[in-house]
Amino acid sequence: MAWDGLGSAPTDNAQPVEPAPTIKKQARANREIIIGPLNAATAERTKVQSKDQWEQDQAADRDDEASLKRKLKICSSC
Repeated sequence: MAWDGLGSAPTDNAQPVEPAPTIKKQARANREIIIGPLNAATAERTKVQSKDQWEQDQAADRDDEASLKRKLKICSSC
């Protein structure tokens, strides 16, 4: 047995140290995530609102892209 010289010298009858048992964690149960309204009346109103919001977002994106194209244009005669 090798000894680094620090501490007391090891003996031939030394018993190996067993690692401590690992603690197993129990997995959590899978949970279902529900996105959106739970009743039909709210669902229809949300669909109309989301369609309007989508159209507004698309219009804003088109305006932003047009503005960016004007700013990035290198040659005005091209």
